[in-house]
Amino acid sequence: MDRAIHANNMETKYSSDVYQKLNQNGNFGRIPKSLRTKIDQLYGAEGGAQGCITPIAHEISILMPQVIAKVRNENDDVVWKEKTIAKLNAEAASELNQGSFPMTSFTFNHAGISPSVDMRDPAHYKFSSPGTVLWEVADWMNFPQSASEVEKIWQDTYFLGFDERAEIWAYRITREDLSKNHTTLEEFLKLTYEAIASDPQFQQLLRDNHTVLKLFESVNSSLADRVKQPKQLRDLIDLL
Repeated sequence: MDRAIHANNMETKYSSDVYQKLNQNGNFGRIPKSLRTKIDQLYGAEGGAQGCITPIAHEISILMPQVIAKVRNENDDVVWKEKTIAKLNAEAASELNQGSFPMTSFTFNHAGISPSVDMRDPAHYKFSSPGTVLWEVADWMNFPQSASEVEKIWQDTYFLGFDERAEIWAYRITREDLSKNHTTLEEFLKLTYEAIASDPQFQQLLRDNHTVLKLFESVNSSLADRVKQPKQLRDLIDLL
């Protein structure tokens, strides 16, 4: 759940199996009432937040191609991709000796996809696709700070993708696209953000996420206290 709360995307899920099982077999009732209430609230709030993500992602999938088409087209995508693959392979060429391929470590501190490698010929590995930094719902939630953070890690050999499931030109841009149009990432995304931010479901997601973060911290703290001291005086109050 911690990962799901911070990721805020369609791919990162969490399991409620244990929570449901404890409710079904009655053991959830053995948890002190104050903690039990927080856990109920946590699962309810995160369920609500998760329910908002899909419609918001759908809205983004409709809005972004219109914006991206203003700065690039399919041919631009093909040309940039071919040029970048050639650049990646040229940089790696000096290390391509006797079938050895430099399996460069591409470290992400943000959601993304590493460059892909064609390994069909073991003696001649080569890059076959650039990597992609993914701009997700969580980034829209933290805009404009997220734009500044992403620009710091977004390399010129990476796409910036706006749909985690659609790796096509209409859902991605390059730093070169922004440079050619004399704009920054924040400026490029500002109008789209304003449209998304006006969506009631987006506002609900922001509220739910704020609630979930506070509840998660509180539940974690309470559980840590219970590990140290399983029985506490406040439990007597819960019985009243």
